[in-house]
Amino acid sequence: MTIGEIIKDYREANGISLDEFAKQAGMSKSYVFALEKNEHPKTKEPINPSLGIISRVSIATGLSVDEIYARLGIKELFGQKTTFDLSDLEIRIIDRFRSADELEKQMVLRILKIEEKRVGEKMA
Repeated sequence: MTIGEIIKDYREANGISLDEFAKQAGMSKSYVFALEKNEHPKTKEPINPSLGIISRVSIATGLSVDEIYARLGIKELFGQKTTFDLSDLEIRIIDRFRSADELEKQMVLRILKIEEKRVGEKMA
């Protein structure tokens, strides 16, 4: 996955235009477009985003930097393991939960509480 795919997935899931996302992230529309294409406009090389860009995307999407690194497949940063090691399914579940309305979130939390109680009774 690329940073551009993370941005595009977020925009599509939340109905946000390229321009709106650029404003949220404090980046130019043309740079966000280049990130989504994963192509430097002059060199045509893939874009390797800086930590600053990743931080801006983190703030704009509500994803932690660790979550973005996990999606990018980065397991280490500066010689240290990143916190998250999420599967694609876990990432999709988190994304879906974040985009759910309050009633849907409460339903999921109730199901998890019921399951937690059921597992606790089995262990006793």
